[in-house]
Amino acid sequence: MASLAPHSLCQRAAAKPFTPIRSFTTLLALGGAAHAAGSPELYSIAELDASAAHTLESILRPLFTAFTLLYIIRIPMTWYPSIDGTKLPWLLAYAPTEPILKVTRNVIPLVGGVDVTPIVWVGLISFFNEILLGPQGILMLIQRESGGF
Repeated sequence: MASLAPHSLCQRAAAKPFTPIRSFTTLLALGGAAHAAGSPELYSIAELDASAAHTLESILRPLFTAFTLLYIIRIPMTWYPSIDGTKLPWLLAYAPTEPILKVTRNVIPLVGGVDVTPIVWVGLISFFNEILLGPQGILMLIQRESGGF
């Protein structure tokens, strides 16, 4: 693999017009050049075409929606410890979310005796949904800039 020096990346970036996506990819490339001895792979990974961005959107949007609903269901389940999460219908929300919540509980303690980890995950999913798939999200900007979808 050919290695690019940081100054050659700056020259490449200066030759291209300023756009949010181009700037984002340049930022990744410059950071990668400083930390990965000029590996050009970081520059090419950040440049997604419209079809790849659309594919990611079609996977992430239903996934984010489903897990947001599951975590919202889990919020009242944490208020009632007598609910048995191993029996239907609670198993439908318990099984996919409990492995993630179990790890998160090791990091975030109970607040006033209340388990807030499902609330934290609803917030994190909402944040990533907005950053990636919102009107000004990264994947939407890539699709718009590429003229696709």
